[in-house]
Amino acid sequence: MPVDDYFQHRAPAYITASENWPWSSLRAVESEAFFSLVGIIDGLDVLELGCGAGFYTSKLVKFGARRIWAVDRSDAMLAQLPEGPIESILADATNLQI
Repeated sequence: MPVDDYFQHRAPAYITASENWPWSSLRAVESEAFFSLVGIIDGLDVLELGCGAGFYTSKLVKFGARRIWAVDRSDAMLAQLPEGPIESILADATNLQI
């Protein structure tokens, strides 16, 4: 199954799957490491390439990002994004023009 087809098919259950073990354990460690490196994002604008279903997008909203441009090449994944100051952009990060 091509990558695009895989993510189109998996999108509706992607966030739920990431909240269950063992993925949830891996995501917790990954998320802690990521935000310790990024630092304070409160009030910042963020470009998130490959946002998927919004795992990090929701955390960016929670931690006070002013505006988020969430880019993914799967419209099904973008449809899963949380509410907030988010502009979803259907595009491939390799050829995105800003």
